[in-house]
Amino acid sequence: RGIGIATRLGAAAAATGAVLLLLMRPYLGAELQRSSVVDAGSIGESLSGFLRTAADLHYALWSERFWAGDAPSAMFPGIVTLVLAGAAIATRRRCAPRGVRRMLTGVGAAGIVLSLGMLTPVYGWLATIMPPLLGLRSPSRFGILAIFSLAALAGIGWSAVRERLNPRWRTAAAASVLALATIESLHAPIPYRELTRDEWYPPIYGMLEAAPPGPIAELPLPRSVFFHENARYLLASTQHWRPILNGFGGFYPASYAEAVRRLAAFPSDDAVDYLRSVGVQTVIVHGRRLRTFQFQRLLAAADVQPEVRLQARQGRDLVYRIAQHDDREIGTIRPER
Repeated sequence: RGIGIATRLGAAAAATGAVLLLLMRPYLGAELQRSSVVDAGSIGESLSGFLRTAADLHYALWSERFWAGDAPSAMFPGIVTLVLAGAAIATRRRCAPRGVRRMLTGVGAAGIVLSLGMLTPVYGWLATIMPPLLGLRSPSRFGILAIFSLAALAGIGWSAVRERLNPRWRTAAAASVLALATIESLHAPIPYRELTRDEWYPPIYGMLEAAPPGPIAELPLPRSVFFHENARYLLASTQHWRPILNGFGGFYPASYAEAVRRLAAFPSDDAVDYLRSVGVQTVIVHGRRLRTFQFQRLLAAADVQPEVRLQARQGRDLVYRIAQHDDREIGTIRPER
């Protein structure tokens, strides 16, 4: 019997490999330069994503603190799911076909390991066999396999619990479990508001004509965890069509963290040096997004910084020009490889 199963599995693997080979032919001759496929700076930071959830109940009670870091995703499965999955693993009764629990546990563990990307050597080993893995934008999404496995184990666990209940209480118990799972995963209400033109395209952009040509930097620069807030700058760029240092997309490059760190102290010498190194001569400061003391401190520091010149002001929005140093050419932005 074992030989027969192995033969069928081998035939299925060979057929799958033949199909994949046709799809992977363009990759075989390509030299993929992307050597670091990661979503977080460390294993602990990446695993903290499994403790992140935006569900109202958990976020308010304990999960908010895990949104302060740079974990790439929110993968917390829920208390109900964890309890029922634990029941499935702990029970000795046969409530599923033999080996199903071991299989689901293995799939979940594999998903967690792969979600770490290049933080472990496993991803690199698999990438040598399947080069398209190097092109994945966000390996953290492999964590969905862990969520799937826990959900399946939770179903098995509920089956085991249900068998121990009095038949008269099974329907009520099932409704209660569904209600608890719904309540703990609730995201409501979702607020919406109209974005006015002055919010996404302040009048200060109309004063860019007097600024030097080339890319601009928009401040304040959101931290990596709030990278999506750069979307407003990207939207505004459809009016002035200047290249921008901090836009928004499906992922942010490693250089973004350096930009956040060095531009947080603008207009310091280090921030000016960084802007020169990436080819930025024009900086827009949106003072309405800064606290009053931060805005006042920036104004005072810029007044005594000879390398920074105020070009235009509209309310609390400012346009600064970075002076060239020693008549050297300003740098140019180098594309991410």
